[in-house]
Amino acid sequence: MNITLSPEQEKFIQSQIAKGRYTNIQQAVDEALKLLEKQEITPTELEEKSTHQLDKLAGTWTETDEIEFLENTQPFRKIETNLWK
Repeated sequence: MNITLSPEQEKFIQSQIAKGRYTNIQQAVDEALKLLEKQEITPTELEEKSTHQLDKLAGTWTETDEIEFLENTQPFRKIETNLWK
């Protein structure tokens, strides 16, 4: 596969190589793709992560809050599910 970078993207990558962050363009692109992959999160993972973070609030997370949270995030789960069909 061949890709074409915009002049701005190429300039940015070249500046990162000049700074020593990467040794070549391929390494920079590989790292960018790894970061993009890490950003991909399923609705279930998002809910689990959010619930875990809310649980850290120690005592401020009530059953009512949990129900409200799940109801408020339901539309987002439906949207994500439809996007992947």
